[in-house]
Amino acid sequence: MIAINDAVEHQVASSTLEALRNPSAHLVEVTSDHAEDYQSALYQAKSTKAAQALAKVCRIVNFLLYSDFNQEYNSLSLWWEYFK
Repeated sequence: MIAINDAVEHQVASSTLEALRNPSAHLVEVTSDHAEDYQSALYQAKSTKAAQALAKVCRIVNFLLYSDFNQEYNSLSLWWEYFK
């Protein structure tokens, strides 16, 4: 997975294809005809995931900075429900 993530991050379709074809990836029917498609789809998915993670961090920071966190400290259920 690390090799695939690295290849996707560098945005080189041939490297991504090579990483996807690695036997340790346990993928079948990975064809060179779709190398650009794989690269594009995986890069978009990775970008979306990163944006979602950043948004979650921002919500946590906002909660900690702007809510009355001290009063809600003992209420873990509130904490959990807020960030689901």
